[in-house]
Amino acid sequence: MSLHFLLNRGRMTQQNAQSTSEQTLSENDLIAQRHAKLKQIQETAKQTGKSPWPNTFKREHYAADLQEQFKDQDKAQIEGAEKVYVKVAGRVMLNRGSFMVIQDMTGRIQLYVDRKGLPADILETIKSLDLGDIIAAEGYIGRSGKGDLYVHLEGFELLTKSLRPLPDKFHGLTDTEAKYRKRYLDLIVNEETRKTFEIRAQVVAGI
Repeated sequence: MSLHFLLNRGRMTQQNAQSTSEQTLSENDLIAQRHAKLKQIQETAKQTGKSPWPNTFKREHYAADLQEQFKDQDKAQIEGAEKVYVKVAGRVMLNRGSFMVIQDMTGRIQLYVDRKGLPADILETIKSLDLGDIIAAEGYIGRSGKGDLYVHLEGFELLTKSLRPLPDKFHGLTDTEAKYRKRYLDLIVNEETRKTFEIRAQVVAGI
């Protein structure tokens, strides 16, 4: 399944293929649900004596760099070579169970969730993720039959809980004034806006 198709279909299913109960929830209800998840995370961490927000993870790779590094290697070439292990981190933009898409400051990459190879507690955490959550992931590089590069997930941590739904949950950030007032949201969901800012920053740096 191509990344382009997966993302486009994911955007439609966020509005059209949600469960009936979720479709009827207001934004405030969704925020309340996320706060409840946050509380549960904190309580579980307290019971286990672990930090709810691990700070030992060190990202070693970026999405765009990986896409560039493996752009000339097809599925057979990647599978026939020695496994390349990577550590990435980013914001969850799509979660379809077996595949997730995360976004860092350089671009997006898929994560493949092997339901037979991961512990039950990790699978349960992945299932409970909300769009916008920031996660760390490690595993080895693979390529799908449709040609999309992915990280075969072997390790996973929730780094930051997103307490508000992303704008596209509510038909996108379409109001021009809202885009200026909430530039951070526009930068999260709008790739064109991010590229504009990147070009502007490069121009300013070169002056």
